[in-house]
Amino acid sequence: MNNDYCHLVIDYFNGALSDEERMQFEQHLKECHSCQEELRELQEVVGDLAFLAEPKSPPSDMKARVLANVFAEEQEKPVQPVDRSEVKKPSVVEKPRPKRRGQTRWLMPLLAAGLLLSLIGNGYAVVNWDKENESAEPLRATSTDSISKTLSLQAASTKPATATASMVNTTNNSTNMVIQAQGLSSLKGNEVYQVWLIKDNKPQPAGSFVTDSQGNGVMVYTLKPQEAKKQWDTIAITLENQPNRKLPQGDIVLSSKYD
Repeated sequence: MNNDYCHLVIDYFNGALSDEERMQFEQHLKECHSCQEELRELQEVVGDLAFLAEPKSPPSDMKARVLANVFAEEQEKPVQPVDRSEVKKPSVVEKPRPKRRGQTRWLMPLLAAGLLLSLIGNGYAVVNWDKENESAEPLRATSTDSISKTLSLQAASTKPATATASMVNTTNNSTNMVIQAQGLSSLKGNEVYQVWLIKDNKPQPAGSFVTDSQGNGVMVYTLKPQEAKKQWDTIAITLENQPNRKLPQGDIVLSSKYD
């Protein structure tokens, strides 16, 4: 078995691979039980997340003050390849691509617990939808992770898009940024929403995500130690025509002052 493809599980789940990478990974997936398990866990955990929001709005003059000229420069049952056309719920995307195993072992409790904490902290309702009886139960989880910061991102246009960014400090001393967005415009082709952390008018990429049919999306990005310590000025989300941009080329969709 070739383990060179194992680090692509999250990117495959999120549809962030090229056609060639996707076909190669699906061939690998047929023989790799570990990747099958990780992918199934992602499908089960993320597929049960739903959220509603009424975020607070940043100051009305925030965009003018902060963003002026910013952008000048995871085999008990078979696991089938993901059918993008049937995705109904938010998708988690963009983890850095560490070439090590078990990356989703910590991602599962983070999504179930850390996300719950951050959503509750923002007045969100996190529910486990029961499709058979159309009822909802609160998603219960326990965690010693803590939320150090929560930001509400303001839409750059009249479209009623909303998003929050929560910084989750984990028990292993890392910091995860959880982006939760809704009401975004539908994506076409290779388009993604890309997150940027900005300091002194210099944007740094911090993950990207795609949305479901209703414009909802969730992303978890692990900040590098130096990123977690840095005093950023702004966080922004742009619409890009392809993933993994080094610098933004698309329009600003959502943004907030960082402090």
